[in-house]
This record gives sequence, structure tokens and C-alpha cells, in this order.
Amino acid sequence: MKKIFALLLTCLLCLSAVGCSEKPYQAAWDGFCYTATEHQAVEMKSEDRKYIINLLNEAVWETNIEDCECDFYFSLQRQRVEYHSECGTFNDITNGKSTKVAEDQRLKINTILNLDAAKEKVGTVTDFSKFSNMTRETSKIEVTFDNNTGAPFYFTIEDQENIYEIMNIIFTDTFENMGEEVNDGNHSSIKIIQGERIYDMSLSANKEGKYYYSFSTTDLYDKIIELAREAGAFEGVE
Repeated sequence: MKKIFALLLTCLLCLSAVGCSEKPYQAAWDGFCYTATEHQAVEMKSEDRKYIINLLNEAVWETNIEDCECDFYFSLQRQRVEYHSECGTFNDITNGKSTKVAEDQRLKINTILNLDAAKEKVGTVTDFSKFSNMTRETSKIEVTFDNNTGAPFYFTIEDQENIYEIMNIIFTDTFENMGEEVNDGNHSSIKIIQGERIYDMSLSANKEGKYYYSFSTTDLYDKIIELAREAGAFEGVE
């Protein structure tokens, strides 16, 4: 009987030791990193996953959530952790705490997330990760038009000739890098509806990684203004 008790005690001690040594942050069985706005999975090597997990487990965490606009999030076994590539902040949303990595660590994480390549790779609309699956076939376009009144003007484009012209502009125009900040005060945008897929697109600047890109011409904006005028966006506006 003493031997049995001794054996049970040994097993309990072993289990306790394993539990105590378990790291709080562990990768889930499926999925790991996703873009925050499009929820698209980010492909990553196993050693890169381990690097990020180790960073999270070795970090010094503060008991607050930093006010950062995350562009990626990590779906772990027990937590959702959001990441802001511009400042290197991780927010543990599940447990309400945050940590900020060193600059060299931030640069390495951003390299893993392929953000360094993003500055040069956006030339056409499908180079944006959020528009990569977009096609020309569109059922309708919902417009939020800024007519400088302080209240946006909403209208829907369903005429197929107009939709064809708009989508042709979007797919043939190119984009220019505007840097990490945008000062354009215009907030006009369109929602491109293609069956179950919906694409939100700004008419002035769209973000990829940490950079904003604008259309190289004003063709799209000019077309939307034309249709907005026909829809009555400027009636009663001085």
C-alpha cells in the first residue's frame, strides 16, 4: 500500500511540474496569423511561428490594452493577440494586457509578415491583399459620398454600363505610394458587391501593410462625382 501511495504521489508531482512549466502562449492546432481587416491567413514558416510565440512568452506585459489600430491578429490556443506593425505593440485581447517589442524585434516580425515587400509590390488593385480575389463581375456598388456638408450622401449604382466603366477604371489604373500617413480630408468610399464577397474601397487612399496608396489618376473619383451629381448629392448644397 505504501508503494502505491508513493507511486501516486510521484505521478501527481510530475503532473504538477508539467502544468507549472507550461507556457501561457501556444499556437493553435490550425491557423495562426491573420490580417485584421480581411481575416486572410498569413503563411508562415514553423521557425517564424516559434519566434513569435517565444516573444509572447518572454515578454513583460502591462495590465492595459494600448490604443493601437492592429493590422494583424494571432489566434492562439487560449488567446486572441492583436499586433500593430507600425509601433510593434501586441495586445492580448483575451486577458486585457499589452506589450511592446524592441525595434529590431518589430522589424523582424514585419519581415516575417512580408510587410517590407508591401511598399514596392502594390501596382494594380489585385496587389492589395484585401482586393486580391476581386473580379470585374459586380452586381452593384454602394457609394458613401462626401459632399462636404458634414453628412455623407448615400446612393447605389446598379446600372451595368456604369458598373462596367467603374470596374474597368479600377482594374486598369495604377497606384502610387503615399507613405504611412494620409492627410486627405475626403472620406468618399465605395462598397463593391460581388455575390457574397464585399470589398470596401476608399476613393482617396487604401492601405496595404503600413503604407497608403492612391489611384494614379482621378478617373474613378471623377466618375463617382458625375454619378453622385445625377443622384442628387449636390442639391441644396451651396
